Amino acid sequence: MVLANSMDVKKTLIGLTGGIGSGKTTVSKMFEKLGATIIDTDLIAREVVEPGSPALDKVVSLLGPDTLLENGRMNREYVRSRVFSDERTLMQLESILHPVIRQRVQALLEKTTGPYTILIVPLLLEKGRFYPVNRVLVTDCPESLQIERTTIRDKLEPSHVEAIMSQQLPREARVSQADDVINTDRPIDEVQASVEALHKQYTKLG
Repeated sequence: MVLANSMDVKKTLIGLTGGIGSGKTTVSKMFEKLGATIIDTDLIAREVVEPGSPALDKVVSLLGPDTLLENGRMNREYVRSRVFSDERTLMQLESILHPVIRQRVQALLEKTTGPYTILIVPLLLEKGRFYPVNRVLVTDCPESLQIERTTIRDKLEPSHVEAIMSQQLPREARVSQADDVINTDRPIDEVQASVEALHKQYTKLG
């Protein structure tokens, strides 16, 4: 699957996506050790709202002073609560953040040195049409395991995780749109073997 192209990309770009707790970070680290360049839009989304950034100022203007913690950083829990069930406000927030994130991604793509780049976009299939990936790689596992992993990692209640999952594509829909799938509910050495096989394939794409 090749998504719409609105960026200048000179090397093979693999879009890595998957539901919350499906193993995207673990898999991306395996690719990185093999020499792939990794660009994580979640990390970029945090960087662009650092204290003093223009994007954070705009978010505060949109959501009010409670957006900021005492240390000047963005109160992510408050922001999530404001946009979770408010589609209009969510769209306004995305209109602030997404262009800045895309600009940062483009700048990083121009500096890549690996044989190919893994671009991690959690909502690639839902909202990632701006990223011109050559292939879509989905990390997949049973939903019960997604919930278990996320409650442990993020210290969230299962109901909260389920609510987040309800706003993402269903598991079957993600897998059906993938070019490649890595099942992460297997022993770690089997996951590693899948990564190594795909690494060889992606390297040949140039």
